[in-house]
Formats: sequence, structure tokens, C-alpha cells
Amino acid sequence: MKNKNIKKDFNANISLKVSLKLKALRKLSDLTQKDVANALDLTPQQIACYEVGQTQLTLERFFEMCNIYKINPITVLKNAVENDTFENNKNDILLEQIEELEQVVKNMKNK
Repeated sequence: MKNKNIKKDFNANISLKVSLKLKALRKLSDLTQKDVANALDLTPQQIACYEVGQTQLTLERFFEMCNIYKINPITVLKNAVENDTFENNKNDILLEQIEELEQVVKNMKNK
């Protein structure tokens, strides 16, 4: 049971870090929550919930937001993991999984 809680905490921490990174990217892009909401056919309140981790991002929504901010989703994920304070070996495993995902995305683009 302890390992399950550690994994849950780890995933929640990474998810929150990704949400906060997306908020920072929005601000760097000089966009308001309303701008992003309009682009995604959502409300500004929904964007706010994503940005503070109150609402879990779907993979599709994550990719859409990265597209709006003109950043590679893999870059956002790597940045969230590399700057994490959890044990390094967990980060290494997650980074390997992100690299595998990056390869899958590249292969999909080449088809």
C-alpha cells in the first residue's frame, strides 16, 4: 500500500508541475486565460482549473495547449521531471518513458 501512495504522490506532483509550466508558458506567450479558452472552445475558468491542477489534463488537451504555446510537449514533460524533487531513479525511469513517447510521436509524424 505504501508503494501505491508514493506512486500516486509522484504522479500528482508531476501533473501539478506540468499544469504550472503550462500557466507559465501562457504568460510567456502574452495570452490571457480567455485567449486560450477561446482557442480551445472552453471557459477561462476551465483554463484556470487546468493551470492550478484542480482539473486533470487529458493528453489531448495537453497537446492542444502545447500547440497554442508553440512548444514541444516532450520539452514540457522533460522540464517537469528534471526539476522534480522526488528520488532521482524514479525521474530516470520517467525520463526514459518520455523519450520512448518522443520516439513514438516521431514515428507517427513520419507515417
